[in-house]
Amino acid sequence: MYADHEHEDRPLHYPESFPAAIAALRDRLPAIANGDARSAAEAADIAGWMPELAADSDATEAEWTPLAAGSRELAVLLPRVAVGEAEALERANATLDRLAAVVSEIGEEEFEVTPHEPHDHGDDHDR
Repeated sequence: MYADHEHEDRPLHYPESFPAAIAALRDRLPAIANGDARSAAEAADIAGWMPELAADSDATEAEWTPLAAGSRELAVLLPRVAVGEAEALERANATLDRLAAVVSEIGEEEFEVTPHEPHDHGDDHDR
């Protein structure tokens, strides 16, 4: 019963998948660079959720590692974008490009999350 309700309290800007998180951050970057505090706060949330979104996918640990690293990099860059650092904006866009390339290489279908099924993350913790 709990599993049916576990995601009800997530904010509206919670992305449905890792690729959706990339798209959401791309959409928000221009507004963040222009000083939009709400977009910056939502983007910080999204970057923080990205490792969880990657873990909820069917990506293996080896595939997950660069996704998590890129997510952490974004979490550091986004506040710098918010204060107008042009270099940080360029690096954030490059990081998003790199993450999108990894997703493409893995295959976007691996990131389609079925909400109530267990996922094999390539380790033995589910056994």
